[in-house]
Amino acid sequence: MSLVAADFTETAGDHRSSSCSRLEVATGRCDAGGGPEIVIGDEREGGGPPVAPAPGPNPGAIPAPPAVPGPLLPGVPGVPGEQEDDGPTDVCATPELWRPPCLPLDPAEPAPVPAPVEEAAPPPIPPVITETDVAVFAPVPVVPVIEPHGVAVRGAPMNVAVPVHAHSVTGSLFGAPVTLTFTPESIWLDYGDGTTGFAGATAPTWDELGQEQLTATSTSHAYREARTFEVSVTVAYSAIADFGPWGVFPIAGEVVSSPAAVDVRVYEVEALLVERTCVEDPAGPGC
Repeated sequence: MSLVAADFTETAGDHRSSSCSRLEVATGRCDAGGGPEIVIGDEREGGGPPVAPAPGPNPGAIPAPPAVPGPLLPGVPGVPGEQEDDGPTDVCATPELWRPPCLPLDPAEPAPVPAPVEEAAPPPIPPVITETDVAVFAPVPVVPVIEPHGVAVRGAPMNVAVPVHAHSVTGSLFGAPVTLTFTPESIWLDYGDGTTGFAGATAPTWDELGQEQLTATSTSHAYREARTFEVSVTVAYSAIADFGPWGVFPIAGEVVSSPAAVDVRVYEVEALLVERTCVEDPAGPGC
């Protein structure tokens, strides 16, 4: 007994004989005219070599990726492919023209050029800026300091100290941000008794000068009367305006601060000759 690859069994109701050989039927090259079917693995007596069964699927093979349907053409629902159109080719709607990121295929079409960024127009800064242009930024008045201790002695020098220094302020000028720097240049003093005086850029104290009290300085004054006087001080500054990227401009002329005044009481002092000091005789004359 031997194993044959196939045998014929007649289908019910069909008694037609086949014109196909067993080998043609087994290999699928002849369907036997729709007649007898092939039964695989039947045992029969008889000779002849066994016929190998048809190969099945290979479990180790990598399956082919599923077909990805192309996008539908505009206006044709459910129908992928090409469509006649008078307009330009849309590569994103034509599968055979796909290419990331769906850019136009026309090489003659130039890439879009970003619009140039317009620089802000410079502010209308005049070539010459005067002290009247920056008058609103004028430094605040500086109150003078009267030595010694805010009073004076008739006929003896009193000192007027003025605490001035360079400083900066910020703001807007000619529609642009600006930093103005003021530097003191001169000091004008009015002692209130009809006497005036000028000093340089500084008016220091006796201690700053290293001098004793009741000694003369560039801003000292001696009153002839014992009463109250009003002392006022005016400071003149040079200035520069810094507009950042639009340049630095010196200010033509000097910026003058408003006068600041303070009262000074002048006392009369009499010298007396006594036998003993106030320490020795606290109840003595003048003690």
